Amino acid sequence: MIKDPKLNTIKTVAFKVHNINDILDYLRQTTAGFLYSQYFYLMAGNRICWINKTTEVWSDECLPQTITKCICHQLRGYSGFLTVDDRFNSNMFFWFFPSFTNPKTSPVVVWLEGGPGISSLFSLFTFGPLVVDQKLNVTTTPSSWAQEVSILYIDNPVGTGYSFTDNAKGYSTNENMIADNLYEALKQFYTVFAEYRGNGVYITGQSYGGHYVPALGYKVMQHSNDSNFDFKGIAIGNGWIDPINQINFANIFKSMGLVDELEAIEVREREESIRTAIRNKDYLKALQLDSDLMVAGPPYATNVTGYLQFYSVYESGQLYESAINFIKYLSLNQTRSAIHVGALDFNFSNATSAANLHQDFMQSMAPNLTAIIDNNYKSMAPNLTAIIDNNYKVLLFTGNFDMTAGVDSISGFLENKDWKYYKDYSLGKRVIWKVSPNDTQIAGYAKGFNNFTHVIVRNAGHCTQCDQPRATLDMITRFVHNKPFE
Repeated sequence: MIKDPKLNTIKTVAFKVHNINDILDYLRQTTAGFLYSQYFYLMAGNRICWINKTTEVWSDECLPQTITKCICHQLRGYSGFLTVDDRFNSNMFFWFFPSFTNPKTSPVVVWLEGGPGISSLFSLFTFGPLVVDQKLNVTTTPSSWAQEVSILYIDNPVGTGYSFTDNAKGYSTNENMIADNLYEALKQFYTVFAEYRGNGVYITGQSYGGHYVPALGYKVMQHSNDSNFDFKGIAIGNGWIDPINQINFANIFKSMGLVDELEAIEVREREESIRTAIRNKDYLKALQLDSDLMVAGPPYATNVTGYLQFYSVYESGQLYESAINFIKYLSLNQTRSAIHVGALDFNFSNATSAANLHQDFMQSMAPNLTAIIDNNYKSMAPNLTAIIDNNYKVLLFTGNFDMTAGVDSISGFLENKDWKYYKDYSLGKRVIWKVSPNDTQIAGYAKGFNNFTHVIVRNAGHCTQCDQPRATLDMITRFVHNKPFE
């Protein structure tokens, strides 16, 4: 993003970054007369930053808020666009917050929201560094992961949030395309933010991030010898990883008292129809059947349970309605000016991005996870297993009140006897986890083997960090610093 301070005007400029000189050359060629033309303009979260290799020049501009106290002096963040596919002018928006406590050494956590097609800014403004109230006041979040790690939020896939493309062919239709775009974005990010290369990077996400994270992790693993950053592992919250084994809605509904036995039988029959379609590789049919059961209006599950959503058994109505606050906030002219997105529309939930991934929705990423554990490259689909195979660290965390990808769902994958690590996981020691030994309430349970850990977070739904911010901050801290959960 380039700003002309003289004219106080903004233009959005996204281009591929191979090294810092690319930025400087671009500015020399295109910004004659700019006051700070020698600097690459990024945007520092709530302050403006013109950056060269050694100097940071800060302005007095802050993220707008209605309260008088400016949060400029409490944290820094950088945002911008990176061109990931020149052919279609596909560009990914990022917003990066260095760790509040020790940015020079803290690992970097890449966050990818699910959906597919939900902006990662949802997490930034719900359990991330910032939160917006109904009056559009902005405050910091006391239990944000940024207390312990640096966080890089990326609007993924292209078309989501502020990420954009000029060509319909720029939309991703499978996990290979998504991984290619994200890997290109990471390479360019670490070209600009070279000081973080040695800190270690973890790829994380939630929900449909159970597809994105293993795909990108597998891609990074394949390029471990030629990438410009230090890949350490992955973490997935309430992930949609292995649909054929995770479709266990009937058991959840029945155990929670939401359906009777006859209704549970009907749900099981519908589930088996979905599995049959997946086995036949008829992924569009599987998606339609799943939608009829859990999503489309109103789905069978709503008709029999009365629930309007299945992200938390605690609430039968809609969740996360406070998200409208940050969406309104991002629409303010002052905000758009501060984060320098120009006239771009903010696509909180991009239907086009989601539609392009319909074939992808019901495909499994389980083998990719295994490959990352033990270095098995035979299949691209099973990324999760692949990551475990290669001895990278893997964390799965699950809210025990989630009904879409909760404990019963993820157990269908982890306790599947055909999974390579079924015995290792089954024989793992399960421990009771407390944030502090003095706590009267437990945070949850942890179980795993070697480089793999599964954590169950108590009293949490689909967005575990939203429901249990203190516990999940402790969880990610233990994970990245190799601290036990007992």
